[in-house]
Amino acid sequence: MNLARTRADVAALPGLRRAALAAVSESPAVARAHPAPSATSVPDVWWGSVVHCERWALPLAADVLDAEERDRAARLVHELDRTTYTVSHVVLRLLLAHERPDLDPAGLVLDRAPCPSCSGPHGRPVLVGGPEFSLSHTRGAFAVAIAASEVGVDIERAHDPAVAQEVAGSLHPRERDEITARPPEERPGAFARTWTRKESYLKALGTGVSRDLAADDVGAGPSPRSPGAGWMLADLALPPPFTGATTWRAAPLEAR
Repeated sequence: MNLARTRADVAALPGLRRAALAAVSESPAVARAHPAPSATSVPDVWWGSVVHCERWALPLAADVLDAEERDRAARLVHELDRTTYTVSHVVLRLLLAHERPDLDPAGLVLDRAPCPSCSGPHGRPVLVGGPEFSLSHTRGAFAVAIAASEVGVDIERAHDPAVAQEVAGSLHPRERDEITARPPEERPGAFARTWTRKESYLKALGTGVSRDLAADDVGAGPSPRSPGAGWMLADLALPPPFTGATTWRAAPLEAR
């Protein structure tokens, strides 16, 4: 597939889809006066299944990925993990290059913001010159969020019930209560909603799961809760067995 044409027609690539936002939280700082986020502040979220994207994405890897990405993919043991990593990073670079027509996909300089916890160079990934972005992949699928402000996205396959039950004990007390209040057969789904919401927020912050999982309440019910003033959170409308969420920093109160 021609790289220039692929870059220009990225929205038409087979298997790549826009992810609709399902339930959206309200930001505590702006909810009273502005119950819904402005259209310009909402992230652009894409998702895809690897099996539908690998035919055109894998042949582009040598021309699109940098040496570090190629080396990291090669070190992955399982073929599906290598393919998922490669395809998702090719898509990420194509989407970012579509936003930055002044740069080639391979010329994008991806760096790390300072960690908010220790100021070390291992915060959220950033593109020099913007826009903000976040990438998530699970075996066989991926999601990319692009926004004007800090953003995080997470996509997961259905969790094993035993793992969900074990990890749920580390969540915020209100989240734990909401999960255990549901019938046993609904608890894995409630945990998956909570986990993807929390993971997307921690990625937007740049801390990852090094932050205490009990520190923030994103909700386990059908509608997410904002984790803090100025933050918006939304579930993604994805087909089973996938669950996803995205979190972004809303426009400052004075800008609204």
